[in-house]
Amino acid sequence: MVDMRDLWWAAGRLATLMSADDWRSPRWNRAVRRSATLIEPAWPQEEINGPFIQALPTAAFVLYAGPRATDPESVPVQELIASLTPRAAASGERPVEDVVRGGLLGLGHDLRDDSQLSVIFGKLSTSREQLAESGSGLTAVDNRTGGSLMGESAKWAAYWFKRHHVDEGGTSVHQRL
Repeated sequence: MVDMRDLWWAAGRLATLMSADDWRSPRWNRAVRRSATLIEPAWPQEEINGPFIQALPTAAFVLYAGPRATDPESVPVQELIASLTPRAAASGERPVEDVVRGGLLGLGHDLRDDSQLSVIFGKLSTSREQLAESGSGLTAVDNRTGGSLMGESAKWAAYWFKRHHVDEGGTSVHQRL
């Protein structure tokens, strides 16, 4: 059974990806904490696998790589949901992976290096082909529909953030979350 300790343990591990000496570290830490705070009400208690596993780093990357003038803790939930919502290829908008990649490069990250942040971003943003067989005996994480882990977890997060943090009129139900 999955519980809150797993979420916060993962958040703690994720927050240590950057050296404390790195000028970007406080921003990353705020993004991870905000991501975990938003995910907490939706964190499944009975499931052990699924797109929620990668939602913590996905939301943290979106918050961290956002506009530098905006602190990750002050991004309105509606804006975060919009950033996480999948885009149709025909819309001309960039997918979440490309938006995050651009933001990371803008913050001076070399995504070709072997830093932990680059490795995790690479793992999340790599597009995978759809598996042909269903009922193949694979775990939920391995039995994927195609696309990237970031794309799948972004869909999960957008759905649950909207459900837990936005009222029917489309406004945030919390003053500051």
